[in-house]
Amino acid sequence: MTTIEDASVGVLSGLVSITAVCPSVHPWEAGAIGFTGGLLACRASGLLEWAVIDDPVGAIPVHFVGGLWGIVATGLFSRGPQFAGEG
Repeated sequence: MTTIEDASVGVLSGLVSITAVCPSVHPWEAGAIGFTGGLLACRASGLLEWAVIDDPVGAIPVHFVGGLWGIVATGLFSRGPQFAGEG
């Protein structure tokens, strides 16, 4: 069952995931990166509950997992500064 907490973790993690690379990707890639970041964070949140690790505000799934995916996604999807109109 999905709760508001799960939904907010997913949405916030998606936003964290796309923040670094947003000016260098197409909109559909940004959506895919954010969606994947949200899914990964929801899975990480469940893993933390299973491991009985207390994270009442969801900082680990949102910022660590979402940020880590954002770093990987930057390397995978970024087109460089010329794409954003710089240079």
